[in-house]
Amino acid sequence: NKKKKRKKKNGRGRGRKKGGRRGQSMDMDEDEDAHYEWKDDKEKLLAILSDILRQKNLIKLWDMNSPSEHFGNLFFNTAMSALENNQNHTGAGSALGMNNIQQQIYDLIGLSLSGYSTNVSASNQLIRMLQTTQWQGSAENKLAIVIAQLISTVVTKYRQPMILHEMMTEIGHLNGKDLARDTKGTKALSFFLREMADREPQKVLSKISLVVNHLDQESYVMRNGIIMM
Repeated sequence: NKKKKRKKKNGRGRGRKKGGRRGQSMDMDEDEDAHYEWKDDKEKLLAILSDILRQKNLIKLWDMNSPSEHFGNLFFNTAMSALENNQNHTGAGSALGMNNIQQQIYDLIGLSLSGYSTNVSASNQLIRMLQTTQWQGSAENKLAIVIAQLISTVVTKYRQPMILHEMMTEIGHLNGKDLARDTKGTKALSFFLREMADREPQKVLSKISLVVNHLDQESYVMRNGIIMM
């Protein structure tokens, strides 16, 4: 009888040890999930998307080597969603370089606009972003700096000067009374023009006639921004 009792006790003891090891394993898995860094995978994912668009043989998937507009739109819209996320632009500033995620976003937008047919209006979307997007806890000119970095990359690296022309044309057509009422959005546009003038002075100077009409309009913020270009 004593031997049987000892076997039962020993069995229960071994069971508790196994359970303890399983519990420790589950705790370790939970710790790994808690410390998961989405930032690292986000950078890799954006790099993969850019590499896809860099494949020269990719256009052979379509008849007449003409990719569908929807294909280019998918990459462009993905990049625009990432562009609007403030967390992807840590360290952005006129005197600072771009972080890796920013560079991947700019490249993805540049590749989609330069190498693939898209039916999107990039300039309209970027101007609307400047007017409506507010990044809490960030300097008020941070978004303007980010979009100026993007435009400079697309114009210079991907040789798409028309996007700057379209941006300045759209800004020139904005209603002066609306700009006077929306001071926050107008301030972002003003910052953008000044930042672009610092980055691409010759290109902006050649197109300044597109926005000088605002010097006669009601918005003091926009007038001041154009004068400071």
